[in-house]
Amino acid sequence: MSGSERLIRIWERLKVYHVYYRRSGLYRFMLVNGLKVSVFLGLFILAFYLIETYIIEFETLFEEMLEHLSEWQVLIIFFFSESVIGLLPPDLLVLWAQHTFNPWLIVSGLAITSYLGGYAAFGIGQLLYLQPRIQQYITRKFSNYIGLFKKWGGILIILAALFPLPWGVVASIAGILRFPAVRFLSFALVRIARFYLYALLFFRIF
Repeated sequence: MSGSERLIRIWERLKVYHVYYRRSGLYRFMLVNGLKVSVFLGLFILAFYLIETYIIEFETLFEEMLEHLSEWQVLIIFFFSESVIGLLPPDLLVLWAQHTFNPWLIVSGLAITSYLGGYAAFGIGQLLYLQPRIQQYITRKFSNYIGLFKKWGGILIILAALFPLPWGVVASIAGILRFPAVRFLSFALVRIARFYLYALLFFRIF
């Protein structure tokens, strides 16, 4: 097969995917969540400004936090958070990183921790696959995400890595549905990029 024929086949396949994703609602889903991110970031920045102006300086708050917890302890807690349901907001931790001894090193640590936490959640999902009762409960509770995963596959992993979707839940569902581990790790790399993008934004504003 010549190079031009290969390109034509790739182009035809992309057109098929495009039609499918459009009809299945992927583009609308991305638009809605993109708008949610924009609104969330706007409200987050506004709330941060108001709190720091009228209540307490975040630099003081983060310094007090570091008096009780070291950077490594925060990363360990964050790992367990990302492995389960994500109790710690990554965006707030990026702001916290700005007040540590080496902001970009800590952002890198947060990014890798979140990536590994997602893989741990994926492994938990694979274990849950072997427990029929728990698997059925998870399937019922998160049926909407399972439906989206069955429609879009790895695309949902990318969306969960970028948008405010439950990262640990989507990663666990990928494990329950026996999504290939290598492909999961490849798609999940987008999660690392998110931390650097937010750091570039927050470090310039605050």
